Amino acid sequence: MGRERRLTDEQISEVVAAYEAGAKAKQLAETYHVSVRTVQRTIRAMSAPRKRGRRKHEYYSRLATYVSLHPAESFPRSLRKIAERTESSIGAVKAYLYRRRKDTKAACQNVDFKNPRWKYVDTKGRTIPAKAIADYTVTVESWTNIVRLNCTLKGEAGRAYIRLPKDLIARLSSTGSGGRQ
Repeated sequence: MGRERRLTDEQISEVVAAYEAGAKAKQLAETYHVSVRTVQRTIRAMSAPRKRGRRKHEYYSRLATYVSLHPAESFPRSLRKIAERTESSIGAVKAYLYRRRKDTKAACQNVDFKNPRWKYVDTKGRTIPAKAIADYTVTVESWTNIVRLNCTLKGEAGRAYIRLPKDLIARLSSTGSGGRQ
């Protein structure tokens, strides 16, 4: 089948040094009578870690760059139109919208919306103190990334729908105030 020979410690250091000097893995495998895969594994295990490719937040797509340059602009409700406007692919637009919504939902998990010091204004214009909220669910709109609280109120007050300011979640999650303990 294949070559089934192991490298000694001395040979391992020689292989790594030769590879770093420019030798090819195939050449080294023939020289030391082992498989190319053995040489590759040895080099990977013994060499200094390589810098990897894309890491989170090191690379920004055209769409993310466009959004950062035009923060007040809202998207049309068409993937194709967004892609044309931002010179991105439809797949990139879908991924961006999904990632943005996912990040917003994750930030909402760290916020206690029942903080007794807070008051909200619902979509009907009623002022609702947080202590009047019995239960709530957080909804993030797909296109606009607006956060809404769908609340069940204590007593016979019924339900309330509260639309939160766009920057509230970002401010709260970055400062740590209002978070759950």
